[in-house]
Amino acid sequence: MSGIKKVLLSGAALLLVGWSSAQAAQPPAADPPSVSRLSPASSPVGATVVIGGSNFGVRQGSSTVTFNGTSAGRANGWTAANIIVTVPRGATTGDVVVMVGGMASNGALFTVTARPRVTSVSPTSGAGGVDVTISGSGFGAAQETGTVWLGSRNGTVESWSDTQIVATVASNAMSGTVQVHQGGAWSNSVPFKVATATISSVAPSSGVPGTLVTIEGSGFGSAQEGGKVWLGSVPGEVQSWSDSQIVALVGARSASGHAVVLHNGVMSNAVPFALNSLHLTSVRPTSAAPGLPVTFTGAGFGDFQGTGKVWLGGTEGQVVSWSDRQVVAMVAPEALTGIARVQQDGVRSNAVPFTVPGPDGLRLEPALINMSVGDEHPMQAVNAAGRRVMGLNWASSDPAVAGLSMDDPPVLKAVAAGHVTITAGTASADVTIWAGEMPEGTVLWMNSGTGSGAGRTAPGGAQRGRRGGRVVVPARPPAAADPAPSQPAGTTDVVVEYGP
Repeated sequence: MSGIKKVLLSGAALLLVGWSSAQAAQPPAADPPSVSRLSPASSPVGATVVIGGSNFGVRQGSSTVTFNGTSAGRANGWTAANIIVTVPRGATTGDVVVMVGGMASNGALFTVTARPRVTSVSPTSGAGGVDVTISGSGFGAAQETGTVWLGSRNGTVESWSDTQIVATVASNAMSGTVQVHQGGAWSNSVPFKVATATISSVAPSSGVPGTLVTIEGSGFGSAQEGGKVWLGSVPGEVQSWSDSQIVALVGARSASGHAVVLHNGVMSNAVPFALNSLHLTSVRPTSAAPGLPVTFTGAGFGDFQGTGKVWLGGTEGQVVSWSDRQVVAMVAPEALTGIARVQQDGVRSNAVPFTVPGPDGLRLEPALINMSVGDEHPMQAVNAAGRRVMGLNWASSDPAVAGLSMDDPPVLKAVAAGHVTITAGTASADVTIWAGEMPEGTVLWMNSGTGSGAGRTAPGGAQRGRRGGRVVVPARPPAAADPAPSQPAGTTDVVVEYGP
């Protein structure tokens, strides 16, 4: 019996010794989580709150966050020092507590506020730059991190109180809603219309470079300022601008596309706009006496003549037939050597040198000129041998548009916008005066001659003939006494071949 007791005691002793060893091997207890800050410390339900502190653990796992006893559920982000959560539905003012591994943190007071609420917006529509007054509640006594959404962009805040905000609509805003963002929460939304440019009609809905187009609509702005209008693929050249109407010329290099108005950085609706490329590719023959037929070949002439015309040597030709790609006309009795071109809907095509045979082979140089009001350009007449002819009677078809000096040869003076014909002896020159800047690619001047013409183009383009030949020298080196045509900065000398 005593032997048995000894064994039992020994086992108990062994068990006791083993329990003590296990207890001694355990690590010290972990520190409880600690909350040191809340950002923000007050906000409405649904707002985002960052909880800063320590001992939160590297991941959430089974840890929890409560707002006055209401669980915040799964956190949006969790690290050992920061937790990002959303104020849960049903939360009330009280302590925020973090629970990690069964240990609770200290409590940090959090105030649940009312969500921002917009009750009225005045005005409910407006263009960029308009001040808008937003009335409601829960905006906060000071703006701090608050923002205001007006249409489709943040507005610029002018003043802020808990019940009223005044903000300016952004210049590039579009229609949308008004909302207030404060304390990490958005208010209800109220519709807001931004008065952007709206096109109601475009007339005509097609044209060629240089066509005058009228755009009707609203919201264009009382002045152009930085506004632009596209007619086809490139910006048009604005002639007039008001809030409800814009008049512009189709750009020289435009292609079919849309009519669009840009105002305050916002595009209007787009309306289809087609480009009919009025272009003359050949004139056969390039020399003909009065009464003989001449064939114009090209594109964009129009299926019917309508208001279309042809010019042969500075005089309107007598049309025999007309189609979109070919026109046949007779040389008028009073025609003079100069240029040939087609005109449709008030727009003139490119020009081709044209000769009306005469005993002296007289021609004017330049034979074609584009000028801006106030510009001057020297003129001269030359014979078939290229020598200057003096003592001729020079005349302008409209001196109020383009006048001539008393010199021999004279200097052409651009007086007002328009189109005139200059005559001297048996030759003529075609002159167009522009009120403002000329479109890119406009031929500034061109000399006629046998099979070729020389000239200069405005920046951005070069005159192209049937062969498209281009060189940077005049076709005929001027004689020492010849007046050298001035070349504006950025222009290009060109030689254009029109021969067969």
